[in-house]
Amino acid sequence: MDAENVLEAKKAEMAMMQEEKICVEEWLTAAEIELEETKREHAKYKDMEKLANDLQDFVLEAGGNDVHDNRQINLDEDTMKALLEEAVRDFAEEMNKAHSRGCRPADGDNGGGGREGGNGGGRPE
Repeated sequence: MDAENVLEAKKAEMAMMQEEKICVEEWLTAAEIELEETKREHAKYKDMEKLANDLQDFVLEAGGNDVHDNRQINLDEDTMKALLEEAVRDFAEEMNKAHSRGCRPADGDNGGGGREGGNGGGRPE
């Protein structure tokens, strides 16, 4: 190879490296946005957990009288706790299913995250 061919090969290699750098920077930006969205989602789930725990505490402190249909049903603490845990577990399971289907909360805010695209999380579109 003469010097001119080497120079052209190095220029082509440099151009490819520049393109790769741009792709990596775009991927990194998308990953940072996704991380922020995940942090917001995590905070929402923590808030839901606190709400569920507060509700459970409230029901347990209220003595377990049924507030659903005005009939007096005296449930023991363990039964109430089990029922509430089951309800919270079912709720969380449904939220996870909705999240895995790509559904978003009704407010439509996805924080600018990258879930809209269809490339499966590879390079940005």
